[in-house]
This record gives sequence, C-alpha cells and structure tokens, in this order.
Amino acid sequence: MGFAFNLSQAQMLKLENENSLLTVFGSSNLHGWKVDAKTQNGLIRFNSLESCQIESLSLAVLTKSLEGAKPGITATASKALKSNKYKSILFTLVEVKSIADKGNGVFELQTIGDLVIAGTKKMVLLNFDVTFVDHKVILDGKVKL
Repeated sequence: MGFAFNLSQAQMLKLENENSLLTVFGSSNLHGWKVDAKTQNGLIRFNSLESCQIESLSLAVLTKSLEGAKPGITATASKALKSNKYKSILFTLVEVKSIADKGNGVFELQTIGDLVIAGTKKMVLLNFDVTFVDHKVILDGKVKL
C-alpha cells in the first residue's frame, strides 16, 4: 500500500486519494490477478512527527472502486468482497509494536490492526515504512492474507 498525506494540517493528516495507490494481488486455481483501488479515505494522527509516534491510523477503501485490468476480474473481486452489502474494506490501527529510525526521514513500523473485509474482522500484523518528504508523509507496506 502506498499513501500520501498532506502535512499542511497540524498533527492530523488526511489521505490524498489522487496521490495514493492501493493494489490487491490474488490468485485462483487458473491464474494470478490484481485490482487497484480508485477510491480510498484515510486519517493519521501523530503524537510526534519527529519520532513518528502514531496515535491513530484508519483507512477505508470503497469496494466498488476496485478495478482489474479486465471486467471479469473486477466482477469476481466485487462478488468475493460482497460489495453490494459491504461498501468498504476497513483498517484501523490497534497498536504500534515498534518504530525503527532508518535515517533520512524514513521509519520502519511494525503494527497490529483490525482489518474488516466482507463483514469479517481479523487482527493483522502490518509492517510499513513511513517517509517524510516534500511536506508529505508516505506510508508504504504490504501484508499477505
């Protein structure tokens, strides 16, 4: 997942959808596939930007905004996610387990959060890098489910 947050606000930052990218990769018994999220919303609140102390983080991805390269992939993903009933995939940070300063405005975080997909809530481990550059905060990570 890659996110760009605008630093123009104090400690509460809002996701910039047009500058963000979230891709879901999967596989079936026939082939691999991927879908890209076109609509996502998120908020992050820092206790300290200097030490990357995150107080809260939430992300919502509109399920109907997930698009594959082919219409069949989009339809299959929509059906699997039960997008008619569940409008969003949600991630909410529960705990930051560790923060490592990698230098040059880059921090590596190990976190735990609640992930809700198709109405099912599961606690997941999510590791990601936080980069502070050009008045933006970029989160970059991935998780295998």
